[in-house]
Amino acid sequence: MVKMVKMEKMVKMEKMVKMEKMVKMEKTKITNKEQLRNTKIRVSSDEENKKVQKVLFSLGCYWGSIKKIPQFLRGRFLFINESLRLTYTFDYDDDITYFEKSQKKEIKVIDILTPLLTKIINGVEYC
Repeated sequence: MVKMVKMEKMVKMEKMVKMEKMVKMEKTKITNKEQLRNTKIRVSSDEENKKVQKVLFSLGCYWGSIKKIPQFLRGRFLFINESLRLTYTFDYDDDITYFEKSQKKEIKVIDILTPLLTKIINGVEYC
């Protein structure tokens, strides 16, 4: 029984170390709203979209009249304009082309979620 508890603790510690390394490897972190103006983000799932939106809301982004409630989770391409208003498109051929041709700077999901991971690690809340 004691060995099993020690093993579980070791596995948790290994996970923590791996996550810390992952966070340290990532040099670009989105931590303020100025970094978000006129950008675009490609999300891969409804759940990832929701997580990204929550972080974006905490940095000042919003949906038009809906404000700061995660919406349009099936959208795979998010756009942020100069005033931090969010818009989206789906994963259709025309939308992919629109996303690719957009002159907005692309931000990677990991760049948005890394500060969140850092808070979780420092707060000792592991996955």
